[in-house]
Amino acid sequence: MAAYQFTSAYLLSHALGYLAGALFLKQSFSWQYLMFGSLLGTVTVNILLWFVPAALWWPGFIFLGFISSFYILGWSRLYSMFFPAEKVFVIVHMAIRSNLIAVAIMVSAEWVSDPLLMGVILLPLLAAVWLFLSGQAEISQRFFTPLLKVSPYFPGLLMLILGLFIFAFKLSAGFMYSVIDYSYPVMDQYRVIYIYYGYLPFLLAHVLLLRFYRGLQRHYLAYAGVALLGLSFVAFALAGKSLASFVLTITLIEIAFALLNVFTWTLLGDLASSYGYPTRFFGFGLFAVLGGTFSGGLVGAYLLEQGDLPRMLSALYATAAIFLTLVIIPWLKEIIEESRAGLLLKDNQTRALAVEAYLDRLYREVGLTDREKEVTRLLLMGFVNKMIAEKLFITENTLKTHLRSIYRKFKVANKRELFFRIKGKKHP
Repeated sequence: MAAYQFTSAYLLSHALGYLAGALFLKQSFSWQYLMFGSLLGTVTVNILLWFVPAALWWPGFIFLGFISSFYILGWSRLYSMFFPAEKVFVIVHMAIRSNLIAVAIMVSAEWVSDPLLMGVILLPLLAAVWLFLSGQAEISQRFFTPLLKVSPYFPGLLMLILGLFIFAFKLSAGFMYSVIDYSYPVMDQYRVIYIYYGYLPFLLAHVLLLRFYRGLQRHYLAYAGVALLGLSFVAFALAGKSLASFVLTITLIEIAFALLNVFTWTLLGDLASSYGYPTRFFGFGLFAVLGGTFSGGLVGAYLLEQGDLPRMLSALYATAAIFLTLVIIPWLKEIIEESRAGLLLKDNQTRALAVEAYLDRLYREVGLTDREKEVTRLLLMGFVNKMIAEKLFITENTLKTHLRSIYRKFKVANKRELFFRIKGKKHP
């Protein structure tokens, strides 16, 4: 029970850290200060918690939750600088590695002594500090153009709608995890499966995304994620309380959340790249993520007191979630594409001017025609093929011909390699 309370305190304070960052951090605030200050505070408090009385753990966990959120907000600025084609690649790699570290720490907690466990926990934190200090200069020079504020306003209504959508499906996460804890007494016999199995489908989904993400439309992740989420609720409601039911439910829900998490992060990154407000987009977005999870846990705890009511409501929630997605995603996708296109056509002139000399020199070196230059510029600004064809008043087949010529001249095979080539990086 104490562990649950500490986790809840950490989760709530972490969410409030995101909200504070979204509301009060200025856009000019250095990402280096955010990340290093957060890392330093996190390492310090982790060390202190091993030596202070248990009565002081509460403020320690609350501070850890709050201060660690600013590391993510600092990192969101870097993440938003990546071109659209790279965002899925980056976030999937991050998810795989972070979850493997989490599993390693959980296993260590059961098998090693407390002093050694402290070292295991501190190791990735100290490694992050070392990597930050040794690599931040290189990171700062990696992007040929800085992230600028390209919009004169922050799209509050769009963020509110997106936040409510994120909150809705994350509400189900807190709800499901809270009721699953008490709905499968049979899992007392399979403790290892109960603790660790969920990581397997979650990681497998990310590995598959890493293999097949190229050319994947982002909104399909949301459709597939919510569909699987709905199926997990149905399985939970109808499949009983056996080991097979647990495995089926957990498999569906973990794959669903893997897809929805990638959708959320890439969408927030795309919006931050277009509008230029990374701390606001990620602050409000991740506050919705954790706020929904925390609220869902409270709802699940209340419903558990009502007998089997959670199983009946889960089927209704699944239907509502799928219906909400079918209504919201097409509309949300249309608004985001229109707003991004409008901003990139109007306000990105400032950004374009900052790299004009670089691009002109590079285009001359490879021998692009004027039309190929136009196509390449629009690709770099984040437009999809259909939008480029419409803007240039050409067919998509004609556009594909131009793209093949551009790829040949740059000696690349696809759009992602083109982005690497233009940023002066050797493609792996």
